[in-house]
Amino acid sequence: MNFRILFLTLLIASCSKESVQFEELALTISNEKAVNLDAGNWQVGGTLQLTNGLEWQKASFQNKRATCGSFLQALLLKNKLRLENASENELRAMSEELVLLLNERFRMSGNATENEASFKHLKVSSEALSAIKSLNWYKNV
Repeated sequence: MNFRILFLTLLIASCSKESVQFEELALTISNEKAVNLDAGNWQVGGTLQLTNGLEWQKASFQNKRATCGSFLQALLLKNKLRLENASENELRAMSEELVLLLNERFRMSGNATENEASFKHLKVSSEALSAIKSLNWYKNV
C-alpha cells in the first residue's frame, strides 16, 4: 500500500466528532472576540481554525497568535487545559509559544509542489491539539 494513501486514511480516520467540536468552539470564540474587543487586541483576527498547513504558512503572526488563543480558550472552557483561571498574559504567552511550535511543524519544505503535498491535508486544529498535548498542557478529564 502506498505510504501517502495509508497516511491520508489514518488522518481522515483520526478526525473525530470531538475535534470538529473543538474547531467550532474555537471559531465561535474567535468571532466573539472580534465583536467584543478592540481591533488591536492580540485576541482579535484569528481565522485559521478550519484551515490547513498551507494557509498557516501564509498567515500573519497576529492571525496565528489569535487563532492559538482561541484554541487554548476553547480547551479552557471544556476543562481540558492544565491551567485554572489563566490570566490574559498567561494565555498570550502560551499562544505565542504554540505559534512557534506550529511554525516549526508547518515549516515550508521542498519546492512548491512538494510543500503543497506535505501540508494541504494537515489541519491547523489537529496539529495545534497535538502540539498542546506534546507540551503537556492538555488535561485528560
